[in-house]
Amino acid sequence: MRQGVTHVLMALGINDLNLSESKTDKESHIPTLEEFRKVCQKMKSESEDRGIKVLAFSIYPGAVDEKREKVRQGYNKVLKKELGEGYVEIEEILSVPGENKYKEGYGFRDGVHL
Repeated sequence: MRQGVTHVLMALGINDLNLSESKTDKESHIPTLEEFRKVCQKMKSESEDRGIKVLAFSIYPGAVDEKREKVRQGYNKVLKKELGEGYVEIEEILSVPGENKYKEGYGFRDGVHL
């Protein structure tokens, strides 16, 4: 671990969790909420043991179908529960109200990446 590190920022996208509509369930493993919870707990515990605070952005909703949207919301609930004050809700800040897209100037052309 590098000296002077005080924070870790976890900024996962739907593609990092295999939730993109371009993938099929047969092509890739979508982590269960329990698997995701265990990873979050381990990351937080190991970081805090070193005096490092973990922050995590909410997972943005771009390019997910209805089934994967429920999973994405579940991941965000896990992040919020496991990281507490370290959870940073970006959806309300970046999204056009009532639409599944970024406000002008915040997102990349693909609608998924910041």
